[in-house]
Amino acid sequence: MRIYEALTRAEQFQKVVLLSVAKSSVDVTSKPAEISGEPGGIFVIFGGYISGRQIELERNQRIVQDWQERVGSRRLFDRTIRTARSRNRN
Repeated sequence: MRIYEALTRAEQFQKVVLLSVAKSSVDVTSKPAEISGEPGGIFVIFGGYISGRQIELERNQRIVQDWQERVGSRRLFDRTIRTARSRNRN
């Protein structure tokens, strides 16, 4: 499943970002994505603007991630759950 690969493999995520509009608003080339494909591993994307931890990973079935978004000197926190059948945010 392409979504699973993009959210668990840095090189796949980087390919998607380079094809997206995000590259025009965030420097994604000088600080490429860093993504661990292991539960408990960290990820840093969009030049460090967003970072977090992989909580649960079930290949092509379920991804649970804790996210931090940097907004100036503040950090906003969120938990995202993605499943093969739906995309839910808690």
